[in-house]
Amino acid sequence: MNQLKIDKQKQQYIFTQGSGVFPIGIALLAKRAKAVAQWMGVAEPKSKAGSFEHYTECMAMMEKGHQHAKRTGLQCNGNLSPQLVGYEGARVSVVDNAGYTRSFWVARTLGWMPSHLEVDRLPAIFGRDSNEDDVLADETYQSVEVIG
Repeated sequence: MNQLKIDKQKQQYIFTQGSGVFPIGIALLAKRAKAVAQWMGVAEPKSKAGSFEHYTECMAMMEKGHQHAKRTGLQCNGNLSPQLVGYEGARVSVVDNAGYTRSFWVARTLGWMPSHLEVDRLPAIFGRDSNEDDVLADETYQSVEVIG
């Protein structure tokens, strides 16, 4: 049975399908749906974020984007971190928005709407010795410097 819940405290939509549970942040889904709408040149979802209607509109927009990508062969880059574009495969040192410095390899997911990843160890890029601590890259950084 499919079920959608809204966790207002965690600001998440939680979709359950069979034994799988799929949470997504309300703001993240809204950001992605807006990016897809802008990419396709269509109206953005207008319903109130955090509502069932908003979830439905955003998911419909994501499906429209997926179908558009299949038809055109294009990718929507609205989920990429602009400061990391062009640094895929490079090791960078960043100062994040909290003022902390860290370094990682920049990787990029596949598919019609790719994301950047912060990869701690190079073998993880090639699918060996995967590290579950690898995370989606931040949207913005105070600074980015290539170190290797």
